[in-house]
Amino acid sequence: MLSLVEHYEKYLGPIEHGWNGSADTTEMPFQVVECRGGTFEGVSAFATLGMSRNELRSATSRKVIRQELLLAAPTDFGPRNIPGLLQQIAAEAIARGLAYLRGDIVGPRGFLFERKAFEAVYVTMPVYFPEPLKTCRSDEGYDIVIAWLVPITRREALYVREHGWEKFEKLLEQEDPNLCDFDRASLC
Repeated sequence: MLSLVEHYEKYLGPIEHGWNGSADTTEMPFQVVECRGGTFEGVSAFATLGMSRNELRSATSRKVIRQELLLAAPTDFGPRNIPGLLQQIAAEAIARGLAYLRGDIVGPRGFLFERKAFEAVYVTMPVYFPEPLKTCRSDEGYDIVIAWLVPITRREALYVREHGWEKFEKLLEQEDPNLCDFDRASLC
């Protein structure tokens, strides 16, 4: 059984950096780490580490879910505000007591990154990554689910809300965009 750190490093690459405080130096109840050199060359994976210590519930089934969040970005983009974004999204889930489910949209909330078209994130399974990354067994014996946050445009967010996440994922399959490219064009 791998620890969560070992799990990340096996599938996402070695942890290069970590953040445990917010921009205003408030200590967070979890960390954000950046892994490099994993599945894709030129892609860094940013992930929460310790969010899964909180029992969250499914909004649909009320099932307990232990969850960590993942966001993939071009390595040359750097961290910019990605750690803060993950901290904010994770802290909201913890405060609500609700896990993010496949097809959920967080936002739109204005531009996530300077000079980029993304205004929301779409929650899905980490399908670009090796299959075993999706879940990890904790040292305490519970399963941890890794949710992938994909930056999306305002139009894409509206498309998901109007047509459902299943249609959006079919559109993703048809168009096959590079979801790790922060300069990609909107699909809608």
